[in-house]
Amino acid sequence: MTADNKPGAPWHFWAVALVLVLWNGLATFDYVSSVVQGDAYYESSGMTAAQVAYFNTLPIWVTVAWTVSVWGALAGGVAFLFRRKLAGLLLGVATAGTAAYVFHAYALSDGRAAMGVMWPMPAIVTVILACLVGYVALLARQGIVR
Repeated sequence: MTADNKPGAPWHFWAVALVLVLWNGLATFDYVSSVVQGDAYYESSGMTAAQVAYFNTLPIWVTVAWTVSVWGALAGGVAFLFRRKLAGLLLGVATAGTAAYVFHAYALSDGRAAMGVMWPMPAIVTVILACLVGYVALLARQGIVR
């Protein structure tokens, strides 16, 4: 037990927390760069004109879902690092935002073609986020996050 009466966190908690915060930090950097630099950032990252056009014409609700996904995941990662159960809720919100983006990309638009070889990533991220929600719930039951 620690001084605040929580059981000590296992090594995998720290590994997941580190990866979660770093990964979502990079996603947040990408988000901010996309918003601030727009087309220049997209083009500098190797996107084609068709890809830039696709991302510039996303409906507002998809942009909101993306925003919720990125910031919810970052906040969830930080809450997880501090061993707070709130991490599960925040990661759940991020999962919903990512799932909404995936729905648009795969079912309502030509997002798969626009994303090129990276088309599976949003679905993979959705699954990983959902697994993280379950992981937080497991650690909460064990008293590791509160």
